Amino acid sequence: MAAYRALNRFRIADGFRPWLLRIVVNQTHNATRHRRRAQSLIDRAAAWPVETVLHDEPAVSALTTERRKQLVTALGGMRPAHREILAMRFLLDLSEAETATALGLAIGTVKSRTARALERLRSELASRDLEVGIGDE
Repeated sequence: MAAYRALNRFRIADGFRPWLLRIVVNQTHNATRHRRRAQSLIDRAAAWPVETVLHDEPAVSALTTERRKQLVTALGGMRPAHREILAMRFLLDLSEAETATALGLAIGTVKSRTARALERLRSELASRDLEVGIGDE
């Protein structure tokens, strides 16, 4: 699609193959940069301080910290598209419409990807004997 959109900038004298390969390289760089940003978002969320307003007990705080570490580990093992959807919906607290706009997707796609990503996250956490109430709205 990118090549089709850039067809009006193609110059015959430069050759088709180098022109097309440059588009492929640029698209690869963009995808890599996009994945790095999503992983960076997950890493930053992991570093956020744990709120223990209701629980001043050290044991509760330690448990909360351990659960967060396991959640971040599980998120890190997911496909980039799933991490990205969950980060936007639940870490950045974006609505489905805002997430759709940010990712250039249809709202229905955001809904289905969110559901699949949550199911994958739940199964991953269940395999670790951990339950986190994300998306149980």
